[in-house]
Amino acid sequence: MRWADLDFDEGLWTLSDNKTDTPVVLPLSVLALNILQRRAEDSDSEWVLPSRPSHVRNLYPALEKLRKWVGTDDFVIHD
Repeated sequence: MRWADLDFDEGLWTLSDNKTDTPVVLPLSVLALNILQRRAEDSDSEWVLPSRPSHVRNLYPALEKLRKWVGTDDFVIHD
């Protein structure tokens, strides 16, 4: 979610970057708007919830450990 996707005056979130390339407009509750507005005051990012740098660079070793622990190969990282 980018700040540019939010319309605080109308209380809407427009998702324009999606698989169908058709914008989806979602109404936001008063509570959500209040939280987002407070967050916007302190934000210096284009993202509403920016990610933090992570020490994880390669998920495949962890995936292999998880597969062994669970006892199956029938899933991938996306799952």
